[in-house]
Amino acid sequence: MRRFKVREQMKPRNESKKIFKIEFHKIETGLNPLFLWIGIAWCISKVLQWMTLSEHTVWEIGWSRFLNLYGDDTFNLIVHGTSNLSFILVVTFSGLFLFMDLTLKPETFRKYKVQPHTNEPLEYKKLRKLHHEWTSSIAIIALYSHPFEHFLVNLGSVFGGIIISGCHIATAWIWLGLLLISTLADHSGYHVPFLHSSEFHDYHHLKFNVNYGATGLMDYLFGTDKVFRHTINDIRHRTLYTFKSARELFPDPSNQKDE
Repeated sequence: MRRFKVREQMKPRNESKKIFKIEFHKIETGLNPLFLWIGIAWCISKVLQWMTLSEHTVWEIGWSRFLNLYGDDTFNLIVHGTSNLSFILVVTFSGLFLFMDLTLKPETFRKYKVQPHTNEPLEYKKLRKLHHEWTSSIAIIALYSHPFEHFLVNLGSVFGGIIISGCHIATAWIWLGLLLISTLADHSGYHVPFLHSSEFHDYHHLKFNVNYGATGLMDYLFGTDKVFRHTINDIRHRTLYTFKSARELFPDPSNQKDE
């Protein structure tokens, strides 16, 4: 009888642990691991500075060499530098995913596909569709939207903080690079290891009326991710710190074709 009472008293505590675990999972999935890699790189630079007894960090030395090579004209750095950085990142990153979808190679990366057997070569004839007509998105259409939406949402959200804060151009480039890579990865259709999970936003394209945000925090607070929470995609929605795919780690027992 005493054991039964002890278990009953411990039940609320176990329930609170369960709730905390769920809440922590929501926070963890909303965090972008790219910020983690930037933090690690910064720590390494400080260690190198300490070991070499240098007055400047690797970042400062690299920036000085960059300016010596390309010049320090403010207009060129802001206009041409930002444009070139954006172009290189978009073409390179989306081009890799486009190549994989068109050629279906390398086959090893097919296991990271969020929606298997979609956007394979024959489906590219639908390229002219508007952004949200893609129920299974690809990286190259990440910025493909109505001009007003692109100006207000895409450009406004990116450059608004840069203009208000008046940050250094190098900081702005790092911020822009992080957002571009994250956006392209979210629309790639692939749940790539060591990058932010694309499961959340991929489900938004599949259903349209759920998962509106980038981190999932506001969707969780306002309940616009309720449908998503009851799917296998929610279980798979986490950063992969292994080369095993999300479908391998969390197989869907109800799907015979989940390979």
